Amino acid sequence: MFTITAMPAEDPRQTALASALNLIQEGKQDEAYDTISTLADEGYAAAQTYYGVFLIQGVFNFQEVEEGFAYLQKAADQGDLRAMIQTGNLYLSRIPNFAPNKKKATDWFKKAAETGNPEAQMYLAEMFLSRKLGTGQESRAIAYVVKAADQNHYPALKQLFSIYGYGITEIWYLGDQPQYKYGHGKDHGKMIDAGNRIMNHEVRRPEDFLMIARAYARQDKSAQVAQEGIAILEFLINNGHMPAIQELADIFTTGTTFIPVHEGNMLDAYEYGVSKGDLYSIGNLYRLSLLRKDSVKAAAMRSAYLKASASSADQGRLLNYAIESGDWSAVSLEIKSIVENFQQQGILEIGSVILSVKNLNIRKRLLPLYQSYDPGESKTQFGNTFNFLLNNLNQRMKQESKICSDESRSIQRSELCQ
Repeated sequence: MFTITAMPAEDPRQTALASALNLIQEGKQDEAYDTISTLADEGYAAAQTYYGVFLIQGVFNFQEVEEGFAYLQKAADQGDLRAMIQTGNLYLSRIPNFAPNKKKATDWFKKAAETGNPEAQMYLAEMFLSRKLGTGQESRAIAYVVKAADQNHYPALKQLFSIYGYGITEIWYLGDQPQYKYGHGKDHGKMIDAGNRIMNHEVRRPEDFLMIARAYARQDKSAQVAQEGIAILEFLINNGHMPAIQELADIFTTGTTFIPVHEGNMLDAYEYGVSKGDLYSIGNLYRLSLLRKDSVKAAAMRSAYLKASASSADQGRLLNYAIESGDWSAVSLEIKSIVENFQQQGILEIGSVILSVKNLNIRKRLLPLYQSYDPGESKTQFGNTFNFLLNNLNQRMKQESKICSDESRSIQRSELCQ
């Protein structure tokens, strides 16, 4: 409910409070009590907020909900944002002898947001979007995100980009029946504007550029914007952000409304990734080489992958690539390699990989390979985990067999049972 945060020492009260908070973090609540309680009684709002929350939480080895709430109110009445937000949280909690009240919670969150603080505005928006303050609040949430974004608040700009790009689900009730409207808030032009504001922001995080590039390239309104998405991906790749290779290759593999499938561009992206030692690119070229029966290229990519990888999880992904290729000689080779390199840990990784396979028939073919490593006992951690994975596999396959025999479940059967 409440996190101790560092405070700048601007006056002696802040210095004293900061020292007391450090004592609490060290588990010395008794030593901190006198300082925090005295500062709170002197009317210092920051201390009143902490003291109120600590009394409610029982930090001092006793709990005083009513008294703690009174101190929070005193701090909130002085305009302390954290006190306002914590008061709102208190009205949403299930603390004994304190009745929840969504309206009062909303009022306090709104009071904090209306101070103009962008973090408080975003907090209220998140409360609306999470529906902790009830349903039908999506438009109000967007309005507060806009207010925070208008102050160039970076998290708000990201949230706004997501809302305008993908929309949110609007929920309301007719009687006791929930009603849904998907894509509420989508706006292509505003998405572009929010994306440009993020890219021109002083923060400029590569992962956020990737988020924007993905949305631009895959939207269905403008060919020019789609090409801008590709240009952003190329910019990221040229600046060493390897996850952009995966996105670029995926786009050229499946195509989008404005970006056609282009095998040559896909291969170029992977080859560039290989030159930079990117495991994702090496693994996918390994998979493609197996599909094309290019044993020389497959061997080269496998060698490069094993040279660059160091964990059982990495080699588990290499097994996945072999499974996706449908080359069972390669599958057997990868299973043997994982076991040789990682022994028991490798065997468990094989079980996890088989669990992740989406096709029932492939999983049936893989299961005996996993069972061949059965330790025959379950008194060790390895034995317990092995049997846990095996039981999960058997249960899932039993359920999936029922789905595959039910012709009315065509959507579920399409990928699972082919």
